[in-house]
Amino acid sequence: MLRLVSIGETDPYNDWIWITGYVLDTKGLATAKRELYVLRAGLRIRRRTAPASAQPRRSGSRVMA
Repeated sequence: MLRLVSIGETDPYNDWIWITGYVLDTKGLATAKRELYVLRAGLRIRRRTAPASAQPRRSGSRVMA
């Protein structure tokens, strides 16, 4: 999984592009920066989701007054 930082120019002849991003670990934390030359048609886009630590926690028990 890669968190995309920038997209370079597209080669008009064969649709390859340079992208820059950070490799993500299983927790969604950036571990290494990478520059990749990829075929645009081969990319799969996954929309951003909030990290687990940013989501509100729900308590299993409720206190009634």
